[in-house]
Amino acid sequence: MSVFIIGLFTLFLLLEKQTKKRILLHALLSAILIDIRIIGIILPAISLFISIPILFKRDEDSKQVLKTISLYSLATILLIYAFWPALWTDPLLLGRSFVLMSHFPFLYDVLFQGQLIPATQIPWNYIPTWIGISTPPFILLLSSIGFIWILINYFRNPEQVFNSKNKWFVLVLASFPIDFIILLIIINSSLYDGWRQVYFLYPLLLISAVYAYIELMDKLRHKKVGKGIINGLIIVFILLTVMKIYKLHPYEQVYFNHFVSKKDENRRKSFEMDYWGLSFREGLEFIMKEDSSSLIKIHFSNAAGPQNILYLSETNKKRIIVVEDIEDADYFITNYRYHPEDYNYKNEIYRIERDKNTVLSIFKFDNK
Repeated sequence: MSVFIIGLFTLFLLLEKQTKKRILLHALLSAILIDIRIIGIILPAISLFISIPILFKRDEDSKQVLKTISLYSLATILLIYAFWPALWTDPLLLGRSFVLMSHFPFLYDVLFQGQLIPATQIPWNYIPTWIGISTPPFILLLSSIGFIWILINYFRNPEQVFNSKNKWFVLVLASFPIDFIILLIIINSSLYDGWRQVYFLYPLLLISAVYAYIELMDKLRHKKVGKGIINGLIIVFILLTVMKIYKLHPYEQVYFNHFVSKKDENRRKSFEMDYWGLSFREGLEFIMKEDSSSLIKIHFSNAAGPQNILYLSETNKKRIIVVEDIEDADYFITNYRYHPEDYNYKNEIYRIERDKNTVLSIFKFDNK
């Protein structure tokens, strides 16, 4: 997402002035983005699509754009290969990687709306729902208003938007999240763990939100009270969001907005929460502090648990024995990954909660 933002900025600079330096800079960012994640191919796609209005003019500007596109394409391809050593001996890996990304064989279930569903069989509304429940509501509202406003301005005067570099740039970027999500639905791409694989769309939602704000300020330019109310509401919503994130720390990844009820552990039982298992660290530190035994047998609910042992001191690492059979364990630690339901074990000695939903539980067994 960060490189995508920088890449969009270099694209904006390139639209302002087409110099070799800016062309190569944008090619560099495009190549880095693709080498980080193959889905980064969207940046060159956006870059080429934004060039369409100029190409249609068939004048000196269009000839310059053709030269720019040619240099940009060549430089991007060369830099992709330069920064991806595996391609040096297997050039066709680039194409195979794109195909694999489209239908990645993630052979596990994902928790969605209270059901465990194979990642290869997610419903069409998976990504729209996740965006809707994990984005601050005021951002969703402003983004929707902004996008509708952009479309209205386009249909009122399409030629003006088409011939304005900045307006066309904003229209393409604001429309891209919807276009991309529709593409994912059509190709039925494998997705999991919320919408983390398409987080790069979030800056584009913000572009629509900022557009809405600018238009509102312009409409209310002679009404100080109206501008004050809008600015005041936005500040309040930002502060409320910051306060909520502060309360979630260090588990900001379990953020949900008010569209998902927090009652009766509904969030934990309906959607993925700490799927990376970062909370296991706190659970292990609690056991190490409370139990002075020289050897402690622990059973983890999934593979993320043992990985967190790496964060402990060398002394504590040697005290832990990871057991495969829960009956041999002194403690059972779970982040409810792949098991959103309650457990039948009685002696829960520690729990991490956020927004009244359990992130992690530790159960102790009387094996000693």
